[in-house]
Amino acid sequence: MSGSNPTKAAETRSGPPKDFRRRLVFGGLSLILLAGILIGFASTAMVVRQLLTDLDRELISTANRVAASLEQDSALFPGPRSRLERPGFTVGTVIAVVGPEQAQGAVIDSEGVLRAIEPLALRQLVGEEFTPGEPSTYFLGGVVRETRLVAVESAGETDLVVGLQMTNIRKTIAQLQGAIFVITALVIGIAALLGMWALRVGLRPLDRMRQTALEVAGQPLDRGHVDLNQRVPADLARPDREIGQLGVALNQMLDHVDGALKAREHSENALRQFVSDASHELRTPLASIRGYSEITLRHAKDLPEDVGSSLQRIESESIRMTGLVEDLLLLARLDEGASFPKEALDLSLVAGDVVSDAIARAPGHHWELDSPDYPVMVWANKNQLFQVLTNLVQNARVHTPEGTTVKVSLEVGDEHAVVDVIDDGPGIEPDMIGQLFERFRRGDFGRSRKTGSTGLGLAIVKTITDACGGSVDVWSEPGRTQFRVQLPLFRGDLEGHHGD
Repeated sequence: MSGSNPTKAAETRSGPPKDFRRRLVFGGLSLILLAGILIGFASTAMVVRQLLTDLDRELISTANRVAASLEQDSALFPGPRSRLERPGFTVGTVIAVVGPEQAQGAVIDSEGVLRAIEPLALRQLVGEEFTPGEPSTYFLGGVVRETRLVAVESAGETDLVVGLQMTNIRKTIAQLQGAIFVITALVIGIAALLGMWALRVGLRPLDRMRQTALEVAGQPLDRGHVDLNQRVPADLARPDREIGQLGVALNQMLDHVDGALKAREHSENALRQFVSDASHELRTPLASIRGYSEITLRHAKDLPEDVGSSLQRIESESIRMTGLVEDLLLLARLDEGASFPKEALDLSLVAGDVVSDAIARAPGHHWELDSPDYPVMVWANKNQLFQVLTNLVQNARVHTPEGTTVKVSLEVGDEHAVVDVIDDGPGIEPDMIGQLFERFRRGDFGRSRKTGSTGLGLAIVKTITDACGGSVDVWSEPGRTQFRVQLPLFRGDLEGHHGD
């Protein structure tokens, strides 16, 4: 047989989950950012096209005026008082003569004077073929930089070209892109704030439904009386709204669950009352059967051998049935919330008595007790505490072969006393781990009744432990099975314990 360590799910109550909200906001902001980028590219492309169109129109006009000015001057660059310097030409206008091997040119500076351009800056134009009337963009060196050029005249392999610098266009584009970036950032920031606010308001009904579901999940619905009165408020459970329809469906489900729980509680109460009544009624006839069998067995020497054996069988079965009835009565009283007298008990003494009894009953097992040398005080009913430890030890004895070592270990934690019953037997089937503490549940379906097991021992352990505010757990694998009981420590303050 094998098993695995059970784990307890830790229930954490945190605030509303943020992942869905973040994804919604992030998705909306991503769309806004994408729209801003597309608008930026489209706007920049349109503005660049329009600015180039205007610049080309101005360039053609400038080229025509340059051609007209040169027709009146025989020299290309006659001097500082050239007609190119007269008013009407734009600052930054470039004029150059480009040949197959070299290029010479000048630019109108901020004072309106033609300044020669270094030949190295015009090296890119050498050998270029220009088409008159078709502007092209060139990246020149020096102070000229990016320029829009157009051919004015051609004489053999030599071209006269005129150009206008694109500095103003680039400045305009940079300003436009900066404005688009700032506006997009502002829109994203405002959209983020508005989106978070809108989501907080819009998802508030879901938060309330989530809180209702958590309150229901926090209740012990598996047994006993349950007040399932949690519902989604009527102002949120509105069938005319999408989220409100979810609230209506949740309330309807809770109504059905509440009805089922009440029906289950009624059935449990009826069954518990039947078990209690039947157990009470059975105690008297069982006591009579046992008593008569004991009286008759006193004269067993006068009876046939088979009759004596039958009487012994009747006596043993009546003892077993009496134990079953007592267990059922105890469970019924615990289920009803009956109070039992409690006192401060030294758990190490109780554990010692239980191990001593186990040694006497099962000498074929190896029994060990590991307890501290100081009192371990708990607040419990003595008989019930003794029964808890006895049931665990008996469970180890019944389900392990002779020669098995069973160790009862006692430790003291911060708030609880911890009792471990550990054996090195074959272990427990994995699919039985979660069912061990159910009533009438046996760990070995093929086991005969010679063990005297009723399937109530571990159920009683859990019921009593829970009633004391403690817990019981089990871990099992081949060669090691461990049952652990934790009980609250008694600190010596009897206030609040009286009347238990």
